[in-house]
Amino acid sequence: MADELVLHVGPHKTGSTALQQMLLSRRAALAKLGIVCPETGWQMFGHYDLVDTLSRRRKAADLEALQLETANARTILLSSEGFVVMDVPALERLRDLFPGSRVRVIHYLRNLCDIWPSHWQELVKHGQSMSFAQYVMQAALGWPETGWTALNQFDQLAKLRHVFGANSLTIISYDLLQSRQVSLAPHFFSTVFGLEGDPWDAPAPPINLSLQDWQIELIRALNGLHRDLLGGPETGELRAVLLKRLEKAEPDWLTTFKARVAEAPTIDLASDGPLIDMLQRRVVGDFGPAFEDRKEAIEAYLAPRTRRVGLFELSPLQDDPLREPLQAFYRAVSSELG
Repeated sequence: MADELVLHVGPHKTGSTALQQMLLSRRAALAKLGIVCPETGWQMFGHYDLVDTLSRRRKAADLEALQLETANARTILLSSEGFVVMDVPALERLRDLFPGSRVRVIHYLRNLCDIWPSHWQELVKHGQSMSFAQYVMQAALGWPETGWTALNQFDQLAKLRHVFGANSLTIISYDLLQSRQVSLAPHFFSTVFGLEGDPWDAPAPPINLSLQDWQIELIRALNGLHRDLLGGPETGELRAVLLKRLEKAEPDWLTTFKARVAEAPTIDLASDGPLIDMLQRRVVGDFGPAFEDRKEAIEAYLAPRTRRVGLFELSPLQDDPLREPLQAFYRAVSSELG
């Protein structure tokens, strides 16, 4: 039985993919120290197959094999942004896999002005077609987060506290690390495991870089056509095929599309606006004791900032001049899907 279970839960858009790449490259070195980041349940850059299995969406991970792989570990390290969108029963199943192990949950908190647009873009890249205005409406209504809805920090933290206990939770301010120009992976190894020096202090290479606004809106438009014409399901494969086609040649109508996106109305997110201020102060009020470097971390999270986001929409009318070329482009892209 492991002494400790460490859960890195992300969430999305807090440097998780870069950290997970470092975990992959240092898995053997960690194992020599008794810290096992298991291969069982790992897919791409995190334990997504484990999340799917515990959420009972599909049996993607062998739970008995996971327990065997970690049987002699001093510490078990699991990493996935999917943990924060699991429901309480699924989180309880995760906890019960390792009875008797002390649990530490590592959650990176990022201000809503920055993480909302970034998370919305991530949903679009993975097949969603909601506008940013719809995303903000979901957030304002406090919808429970499912993986395909607006990020809900309070909901994430409340579930984790309920299942694992208040003392298990460590909140690290992503904004504070950014202001100090501290690289996430070395900070994680140092803070969580006390590991410093080579190979733990190497910064992670940038991964999952943001796309331009027009690229996000083009992907979103095609996602909407995919939903309307085929009934879904959501897929991130459209994005990969689309971007590859654009590398070869840009269609003539794309210049007009880019101009429409650039000229679209905008919304200004402000941390001192009533919605964001209320949501962030609710998090601080309920979870303040869990912050690492509490005073500075909370100040960084609540620091005044603004972010301007475009609100591009196609006309709902069939005579929108972009609709026909977009439909033709969608048919070409979708024909290349596996």
